[in-house]
Amino acid sequence: MAFSQQINNYKSISIAQGLSQGMVFDILQDKEGFIWVATKNGLNRYYGYGFKIYTNDPYDIHSVSSNLVTELFEDSKGRIWAGTENAGLNVFDKTTGKFFRIVNDPNNPNSISGNNIRPGITETRDGKILVAANKEGLNIITPLPTDYFTKTVAPQIQRITLPDTTEVYGMGSDSKGNVYLCAYNKAVYLFNPADNKVAKLPGYTFLNNGYLNEDGKI
Repeated sequence: MAFSQQINNYKSISIAQGLSQGMVFDILQDKEGFIWVATKNGLNRYYGYGFKIYTNDPYDIHSVSSNLVTELFEDSKGRIWAGTENAGLNVFDKTTGKFFRIVNDPNNPNSISGNNIRPGITETRDGKILVAANKEGLNIITPLPTDYFTKTVAPQIQRITLPDTTEVYGMGSDSKGNVYLCAYNKAVYLFNPADNKVAKLPGYTFLNNGYLNEDGKI
């Protein structure tokens, strides 16, 4: 349960301290303690006293695919996934500082279904990465091999749609490894990684604009 509380001891970090843009879409602290900030103008990594800013370079295929980064996720192997609003998905190699792009190819049904990445990138216990694309269904990315960054092999991606052909709004996992998908029709679905099937959970409702009070009321 989450409660509202007043925080008196905090440090403000803004453009004045080197942040590339004031409009922030997502924040992630990785396993090494670095703070990653997805903004409207670049991906920022805060290392305690400054920023490393990653932006798109049209002449470098290993730069981030777009400056408009909206979604961040760190997988079990410490790889940073960065979703964009209009240029697909990126996987960041911390060793080389390179981004590897996973984008939609209209002529390739095995590519990711769309380039507008929805919130809530999630990993299953068996290492699959689930990524939703706006109005384009759910993508299941087979666990990337350990040598993914050294070999130019495209990831294996399976596309699926939710029952009732509704869209994924967001998703997440619980402490037991169950993966839940929330949809625009306010339904909640359970994803089964064993067969990549999705089942609607009866009696559950997704509330996208609620919050918990201290007495437990929504």
